[in-house]
Amino acid sequence: PHTLDLTPQLEAEIVYACRHEYAETAVDVLARRTRLSFLDTKATLECLPRVLELMAQEKKWSKKRVRAEERSAKEFLETMKVDSDLITSTKYQK
Repeated sequence: PHTLDLTPQLEAEIVYACRHEYAETAVDVLARRTRLSFLDTKATLECLPRVLELMAQEKKWSKKRVRAEERSAKEFLETMKVDSDLITSTKYQK
């Protein structure tokens, strides 16, 4: 099993993005600010609760907003999956 704990540096990047870079959504932080979603979608999903916790503290989000951000982030991460059959069947054609 893969488990990712957010490093203090990554946590600091999230807080900095919220405070100084106008990051307003979890997807913004995961995709644009840290690029984590493009590196490892499973790890991103595993650390999503902590990302939401940090952002909720910084942005003073309600529980309703946190649930909406979680839903949105999970929908976004679902788009990052590529069907393995597609990968194996796709070949370079000369």
